[in-house]
Amino acid sequence: EFSRAFLATLRINPKSGKACVERTDALMEFPGIDSRFVNVSTPVFGVGHRDVSHPTVSDAIICVDPESGKQQRFAFPDHHMVEEPLFVAGERGDNGWLIGTYLNYETARSGVYILDAKHLADGPVATAEMERSLPLGFHGCFVGAA
Repeated sequence: EFSRAFLATLRINPKSGKACVERTDALMEFPGIDSRFVNVSTPVFGVGHRDVSHPTVSDAIICVDPESGKQQRFAFPDHHMVEEPLFVAGERGDNGWLIGTYLNYETARSGVYILDAKHLADGPVATAEMERSLPLGFHGCFVGAA
């Protein structure tokens, strides 16, 4: 039995002290956002599944607009398992990149992908693959240079 983790938004009204949970239909785990826009509604990126009717391994990257519910998705080729993407801001205020790792469990190779955050369906703008596999668990963040 595979996880069916759905993206949800928790809305808290500090004046009334009331809160509500708004669940979406986006089957997604490890959500992330462009942290430059923490206090406004911003697209949410995460790991999902190519076939949402029968999810198996995480093999897709998904973006959900929380206001409209509109989704973008890039499904990786067969035999790929992806880890959560990190958002890296571009030079302009409205663009950025998603960087993450994957494992091709058929060839036993690990790789890195870069996606244009606004155009997921176009697929990676760059990939790099090693001739061996690394343990899963790419976690991190990007900070400005000092």
